[in-house]
Amino acid sequence: DEEEERKCNSKNISEKRRRDQENVYIEELAELIYSRLSDMNSFSVKPDKCAILEETVKQIRIIKSESNSDLQGCEVSSSKPTIIASQVFGPLLLEALDGFLFVINKEAKIEFISENVVSYLKFKQNELMNKSIYTIVDLCDQSKFNSCFIDGASDGIQSKFTRCFNCKFMINEEMKNKWETMIISSVLIPFPLKDHLTNENEEICLINW
Repeated sequence: DEEEERKCNSKNISEKRRRDQENVYIEELAELIYSRLSDMNSFSVKPDKCAILEETVKQIRIIKSESNSDLQGCEVSSSKPTIIASQVFGPLLLEALDGFLFVINKEAKIEFISENVVSYLKFKQNELMNKSIYTIVDLCDQSKFNSCFIDGASDGIQSKFTRCFNCKFMINEEMKNKWETMIISSVLIPFPLKDHLTNENEEICLINW
């Protein structure tokens, strides 16, 4: 009836307003990251994706530290707060970086992976969450992930260890195993922050062709 139609229209308007606000926020975050990077004196040349990724994480942490309430809509199920929230690290920024993103812990378990992984590996996000990264990485390349944690740990919890390397990933195609070489830009991030007592590192990786 007319009342139901009015409620439905009101709900649609509210949902559209929420999406518009989220898009504006993501665009502002992307602009902030790129403008800060362009002004940073430490870069004498155009920053690579490792630098962009590290600065992105830095901005996300600043935003989270200034907020008194937890960010909602996180895609990670974990006992500790997630580094990446879906409404912060949105599709616009991933498109600008031309890749998908995942976070692994020192046991190589995937604690977060962006939804757009399906465009690259043909796996859905929920198919890879909490799985070992080694299930989709070629055997010859698995040691590259271990070396990130080993090399980065020697500098202590406050260090950030960055590197870029090639790696073969499994493409999820029926009836055959297909592997594709992709470029990984990784940052080993100390987590939690310095005011916490526990010492854990997580590796944040951006993957592109």
